[in-house]
Amino acid sequence: EEPTALAKPSTPTVTVAAHAPPMMALLPKAIHRFQASHPEVNVRVQVVGPPEVLKQVAHHEVDLGVTNPPAPNTISYVQMRERCTISEDLMVAVMHRRHPLVARSTVRPEDLVGLDVIALPEESPTSMLLRATLQEAGVQVGKGIMASTSMGVCALVQQNVGIGLINPMLLSTGIFPDIVSRPFRPRIELWTEIYHSAIRPLSEEAQVLARYIEEVALALPGAVALGKRRAKGRVAV
Repeated sequence: EEPTALAKPSTPTVTVAAHAPPMMALLPKAIHRFQASHPEVNVRVQVVGPPEVLKQVAHHEVDLGVTNPPAPNTISYVQMRERCTISEDLMVAVMHRRHPLVARSTVRPEDLVGLDVIALPEESPTSMLLRATLQEAGVQVGKGIMASTSMGVCALVQQNVGIGLINPMLLSTGIFPDIVSRPFRPRIELWTEIYHSAIRPLSEEAQVLARYIEEVALALPGAVALGKRRAKGRVAV
């Protein structure tokens, strides 16, 4: 007899959640390579903020999460997880090519006073690290503009609405031609990691896609060697 639709095996699927920088800089090339090696497997992508990425991993809503680690001293949604650090970048200030700060070789907290700084949500790990740095420097920055993602920050900066402080990975694709970046000092390190559940084993297909994402990260221009601080394999935390 002809098997019913319910009896047919379902198409294998790998689901990924990522926040904007790895979504733009890493996932397209990794997924393109995965499509070539695993044409029979579907890939589903969720683009959400870092806390939501970790939440989806914790709730087994996705196979892989690609995002920043939680800021220190914060409660993470992920109780049992495994991770692999794939990239380490330094925060940069981004601005329109006609912005006055373009003349600076670096941007420091005191340079932000009186400017329109486009903030990320308070719960963002990047925001938490930046907020601690500004507090240590005794600098207060206006809170008039907030974007939910760093992609939103760049969309506003592209129109010269203000300046942003983001992971430079987002700029590696060149999709924002009018944006320039300057190093932000003091240095704020931003790690990108691949997360998955420590309870539910990864499928072979998900393991392959995770490896492709890591290899794309290592091949990015300006990628830094992670050395001893890099997680060895998949490290439970």
